[in-house]
Amino acid sequence: MFLAAMMCGSAVSCNKDNDEDENSVEEVQITSSLAVTSFSLSADDKVLANLDSVFFTIDLNKAEVYNPDSLPKGTKINKIVANIGLPTVSAATLSFTDADGKSQSIDYLTSKSDTIDFSHNDVKLHLVDYSGKYERDYSIKINVHTIDADLLYWDKAAMRELPTSISDPVEQHTVEHRGTILCFTRSTTDACVAETDNPAGDWTKTTCNMPENLLINSITATDDALFAVNTDGNLLTSTDKGSNWTELQVPMNHILGAYGSTILGVRKDSNGTYYHTTYPATTEEIVDAKFPIVGTSQAVTYSNKWSENPMLMIVGGATANGSLTGATWAYDGFGWGCISPDGIPAMEGVCLVPYYSYKINNQWVASEVSTLVAIGGRKADGKINPYVYVSLNRGLNWVKADRSMQLPDYLPPVAYAQNVVYTEVLSRGACFPAGWREMPVNGLPVWCCGTQSRAATEITSWDCPYVYLFGGETENSELSNKVWRGVINRMTFKPLQ
Repeated sequence: MFLAAMMCGSAVSCNKDNDEDENSVEEVQITSSLAVTSFSLSADDKVLANLDSVFFTIDLNKAEVYNPDSLPKGTKINKIVANIGLPTVSAATLSFTDADGKSQSIDYLTSKSDTIDFSHNDVKLHLVDYSGKYERDYSIKINVHTIDADLLYWDKAAMRELPTSISDPVEQHTVEHRGTILCFTRSTTDACVAETDNPAGDWTKTTCNMPENLLINSITATDDALFAVNTDGNLLTSTDKGSNWTELQVPMNHILGAYGSTILGVRKDSNGTYYHTTYPATTEEIVDAKFPIVGTSQAVTYSNKWSENPMLMIVGGATANGSLTGATWAYDGFGWGCISPDGIPAMEGVCLVPYYSYKINNQWVASEVSTLVAIGGRKADGKINPYVYVSLNRGLNWVKADRSMQLPDYLPPVAYAQNVVYTEVLSRGACFPAGWREMPVNGLPVWCCGTQSRAATEITSWDCPYVYLFGGETENSELSNKVWRGVINRMTFKPLQ
């Protein structure tokens, strides 16, 4: 309003005799005298908690009012009381379609507490300025998600068999290495490595010379090469993406993860004592009795502003006495520490996914939060854990995930699966990946229905991280010959502008 007044004064002072300037002054006067200055909804916990705090955008250029971040799926908006801030006007009429399909109108100046039916997406606000000379119509929308926005959606059809040239694989392990994804499979007679730079696309499959005693679940990638251990307790390496392997004269029984170009592992001496060991070698330390020496999750490495060095994290596994643990351990470049002694149930072969979730504030605006997701794992009784656990604070605390993050019934839980988080570029009208079959979900995200924006340049493509879940062991210890593709629905939505 202040800017409009300045513009008006400036236009008048320039040249009153100029027709173009007079038209500009008139336009500014029309806009300011018919401007919606604020918009909110009245509180109604029967509809939604914090309904009165929902954030609305007022686009004066396009005469539109809407909430850019949609309300949760299922929110009832057929009986809503609106609070509209207006300048001095002579008329303000709201028109809409009611539940019976009949057109209704409300004189907002005299009936501000009347409810409005927003469910037909056709609410209009007609304003007449104080002089009765000028009029303007506004479109008012309350956007509601048509699908569960925070559901970790594993499409029942977004699944394919493991990429391999082997007809009957019994083992599998997948790693990321130098910008490529390598999927190793092995049968009783053959071994294959499949390679791609996009897990949704095509894979190149080749036979690899994998030693019979190599533990396929131990394959780990550093910045420089691949490493694995064998049943004899020795370290092996490959510099040609797993096609050939060379045994090193380095004792190691279990690989915990890769920290940059360093392999972190555990070795057992002739007396049965376990030591933390590395390759290249550094000073060894005796393993804590509560530390897992086998069956740990994939390692996840991250950095934050509170630590000088990156942190590597693992969860679950079995200790030296054979008992399972649900503890979370982290390595900071100097040593190991337990950051959560009993974060998840005790189990081995957990799939640890570095992903995201969303926090919704009191204005129903979603904020992205880095999240660790623990999927699957085998418990002490041999059964597979069916639940998903999440940590929002880098493994310090864990909770069972909300229903929306749990695995669907059609995706059987597994142990010793691996994950790859691959960011794809989405766009309007994008095609589904070749080799996958897309199934419709419960509806379209709100941007498909024409949500508008005041951005100077419209967003036509955006990054979306998909989770790919490879293989794993079923409850009867057989290989799950599947790759599942999942995503939190909200990430597929066109970003707000």
